Amino acid sequence: MNRKSKKEGEETRLYREIVENMAEGVFLIRTSNGIIVYANSAAERIFGYASGELTGKHISIINAPTDKSPEEVAHEITQNLNRNGTWRGDLQNLKKDGAAFWSHVNISTFDHPQYGRVWVSINQDITERKQAEELLLKSEERYHGLFNSMEEGVAINEIIFDKNGDAIDYMIIDANSAFEKHSPYKLKDAIGKRATDIYRMTPEFIRGWWKQHTQRNETAQTEYYHEPTDRWFYIVTTLPMNGRFATIFTDITERKRAETQLRQAEAKYRDIFENAIEGIFQSAPDGHFISVNAAMAHIFGYETPEEMIASIGDNIPTRIHADPDRRIEFIRALEQTGMVKQFEAKNRHKDGSLIWTKTSARIIRDTNGVVLYYEGFVEDITERKRAEEKLKEANKLLEEQLGQIKILRDYLREQAIRDPLTGLYNRRYLHDTMERELSRAKREHSPVSVMMIDIDHFKNFNDTYGHQAGDEILITLGSLLRKSVRQGDIACRYGGEEFIIIMLGSNEVDAQHRAEKIRHDFNNLRIDFDGSELRASISIGVAFYPKHGNNMNEIVKIADAALYEAKQAGRNLVYVWDEK
Repeated sequence: MNRKSKKEGEETRLYREIVENMAEGVFLIRTSNGIIVYANSAAERIFGYASGELTGKHISIINAPTDKSPEEVAHEITQNLNRNGTWRGDLQNLKKDGAAFWSHVNISTFDHPQYGRVWVSINQDITERKQAEELLLKSEERYHGLFNSMEEGVAINEIIFDKNGDAIDYMIIDANSAFEKHSPYKLKDAIGKRATDIYRMTPEFIRGWWKQHTQRNETAQTEYYHEPTDRWFYIVTTLPMNGRFATIFTDITERKRAETQLRQAEAKYRDIFENAIEGIFQSAPDGHFISVNAAMAHIFGYETPEEMIASIGDNIPTRIHADPDRRIEFIRALEQTGMVKQFEAKNRHKDGSLIWTKTSARIIRDTNGVVLYYEGFVEDITERKRAEEKLKEANKLLEEQLGQIKILRDYLREQAIRDPLTGLYNRRYLHDTMERELSRAKREHSPVSVMMIDIDHFKNFNDTYGHQAGDEILITLGSLLRKSVRQGDIACRYGGEEFIIIMLGSNEVDAQHRAEKIRHDFNNLRIDFDGSELRASISIGVAFYPKHGNNMNEIVKIADAALYEAKQAGRNLVYVWDEK
């Protein structure tokens, strides 16, 4: 490599390093298709992409949507480049996460040895500048309209000096529309007039007033009564700037009248405060009472308001509130909304007992928003709370009784469908259930098997061993049937020594097999009763839906006929009905 090539290579690396370390984002974009072929680190950082992630992407990925298509924007930039060689402007772009921001973009064109003809786009994030410009524009618009939208009357005045530089007069050069409302003068009679004419001021008065006003270096404020119109005005005079100052007029006639009415109302309020039946208080943020009325003192057990204020001192949180957390909650609610209504809490009586109170209060602030004090009303609700507690206890007892009634109702409902001796379902439940199950079997095209079971020679058994032994046989059979049926099957005591089992979804083979097992298991049982060993057998008739009928009566009738055949054939048998 010769020195010239080496030098050119070094210069190329130097230029690349400069571009890579620029604070502005730099893009190289093919003019033919808008593809980004290079983006420096600053561009990736500004647009929120990882290293190399922008390369190969179309330039539209970083452009925010506008009322113009990407093709129109590109055409406009190309025309400008052809005319001027460069294009400069502010564009709204998109970061990778979709956030929009403003860029100042400088675009030029050159032929790159590797990428061909490209746009060089240098992007500077000017979001903060745009925001500042927007705020400035809004501020200018706001302050431009402020003068004429102010509720106070404002007059702009220009000082008139004599040859010695002393103020001897001033002229009203402008005034807003509220000037007439808040001053005793009309606009047409004021603008262009001198103070010595309109206000009847003398040059000597103005000279002394002006010197005093400027020496104090502060705005002048005064209240002025205009006797011809019977109106009061509050007048603020600003410090001069470039020989001009403003006079701000506010009509305070209503305020003055209100102050008079307030003084009259204060006397009336004091009477209400001292004689109200509700507790009334004012308290400071540091935790002491400023004032309380007699009712407030009485609620908390004190003889006089003075005694209560002196006894509590700065300890309202601990001497009044039984629960410090409720005090914190009360103050927090006041600070958040400025007012609290019907805040219920436990408080301490003078004698140490607990009382319930309901407080409605508000925050009183000064003109700067600083809290001056809290004021509000307090009502003793101790008796109401006791009544509520008793009612709560009564409701709890009632709930318990209702629960017991529900348990009893459920028990009675169960007893209504159960045979009390065997615990199986009774005949009533069978009638209520079987038709419904047959309807479902018909919808689902599912078989149903019915067993009719009878204890063999049960009457002779009762006559020989007695009814108590007979009951023991019935109980034993009922227990066996409960263990033998599947979930979903229905085992019932049909009457006397007869039982029925409804086997849902059971075909003929399965039903016959299960019937034989029940007969076999019962036949092998040995029942201990009163020192004797009892044995018994059963006969079972089996019928099927829909083979032997479409309703309960038909199927039970066939099962009963099958049972009869089992008994005729010698008992202790299972007989499946055969039409032949």
